[in-house]
Parts: sequence; C-alpha cells; structure tokens
Amino acid sequence: MTRTLLSNLLILLCGLSFALLSGCSPEGPRPEPSQIEVVSPSLVDPHEKRPLLLVLHGFKGSPFLESLYFSFSRLVDSKRFHLAYLEGTRDGEGRRYWNASDSCCNLDRLPVDDSRYIADVIKALKTRLPISQVYVLGHSNGAFMAYRLLCDHGDLIDGIVSLAGADGSHEGCVPFSKPKKIVHIHGTNDQVISDQGGSFHGLPTYPSVSETLSRWQKRLGCSGSRSESKNYSNAIWGEDSGLRHYECGGGNQLTQIEILGGSHIPFINDAFRNDVLDLLLK
Repeated sequence: MTRTLLSNLLILLCGLSFALLSGCSPEGPRPEPSQIEVVSPSLVDPHEKRPLLLVLHGFKGSPFLESLYFSFSRLVDSKRFHLAYLEGTRDGEGRRYWNASDSCCNLDRLPVDDSRYIADVIKALKTRLPISQVYVLGHSNGAFMAYRLLCDHGDLIDGIVSLAGADGSHEGCVPFSKPKKIVHIHGTNDQVISDQGGSFHGLPTYPSVSETLSRWQKRLGCSGSRSESKNYSNAIWGEDSGLRHYECGGGNQLTQIEILGGSHIPFINDAFRNDVLDLLLK
C-alpha cells in the first residue's frame, strides 16, 4: 500500500464521523505561541526566507490527524517551506475547536480569541525563522478560521486554503495592503458542511460555496475565469475535480476546486497535495 492510502485508511479507522475523531486525539493543553513545533526544509541557508504554512484542524480533530491526512511534511524539502500544525482549544466536552465565527464552531459560546492566538503564533515564529510569506490551510472548522484570520490579520497572512469550510464572517474585512491568494475546496457530497450552505449544530447559518466565492470575487476584484479538470481523489477514477481560476486585479488570486462526489474528508492523492501547495507557494 502507498503511504497516501495508509493515511486515508487511518483517517477512516479513526472515524469519518466527528464523534470518533476526538477519541484519536491526545489529551493536554495546546502549546503557547512560543512553543509551536515547526518542520523546516533541510540544507537551506539559515538566513534564506521561506514561506510558512500553518494547518488548522476541524471540529473535534487534532494536529496529529491532519498531519496524517495531508502528509505535507514529506514535501517540505522539495517545496522548500516551513510547516506547522496548530491546535485549537477544548470545549466543555473536551472537543477541540476554533472560535472562527458565529456559525462555526464554538458550541459552548466560550470567550476564546483564537484569531489573536494564531496571530501571536505567527509573530513568535517570525522571531525564530526567516519567513517570507505566511499561508493558512484550514479543514472544516479550521477553514472557517482561515477566512476569519485573513479578514482580521491581512497584514500578517498572504493567503489561505479552505477545505470543506465557508466564509462565516458577516462583517467586512480590514482593507488589504498587499495581494492575497485564496484556494476554496469543497466536495459535492459533503454531509457536514454543505456546499449549498446551512447550519452546524443549530448555530447561525453559514454561506454556500457560491456565496463565499461571490464575496471574495468582490473583495479581490475578480471578473472572468478559466476552467480545467484534474484527478485529485483516490476514490474516483478519471477526472473528478473541476478547477476554476478567477481573473483578479492587483495581483490577487482566487481558485475554486470542486471535488465531484467528495465527502467532508475527501480521499486525496499526491496530485492534489502538490497542486494545492503550488497554488500558494509559486
């Protein structure tokens, strides 16, 4: 079996449902911003600035599970970037989450400022490492958080990837002073965060994929687009994913990836991993 298949099988064994994901997560408080572990490329000039990618897990998830699922650490040397998997806080039932917006996923309404925490992580890492750009990839609840971060801290973050999430922010973003990159990815068979919009556990509604993209087309000054097809899933033979690259002004980039039949935790292959990273890092 390939490492990719083993990673996907382990995710399934831990449980595709959120109820089981928490059982695979180790206990303990999350690290302080100054204590974040980072995987960096080897044989790089210690003074050479390289991009930083922060990965945010979903509701009830963990850095460990996301590291198995994405397997980005084995691409650090070839793509030459710094990598860190961050950890949310726990609610009253011990479930890890990010307080991203009213629609996801602070079920206990706890006064947690994850936006500030991650901003502090970025600032702390910049004192330790030579960092050129900062990107955030979020899965599910982490994707909601990625959009929140881009709005709150556009001065710190250069782009995001949203997998199985939505822009849950109903307030305007802080005006951007530099170009942004956004990659929005969603499966058409996501039964947890629907591509048509909806509500999670009775929280206020989150927008559909089309509404999320419409918001960001306006914010980034996008108009036309071009499309292509790719095979990004280990579960489907042939071209299963549609890409739409929007034409944006001011150096901004917006890309939509629609995975045909993809679930909330879609099976992904190395073509997906490489292309998603290239959309950010190149």
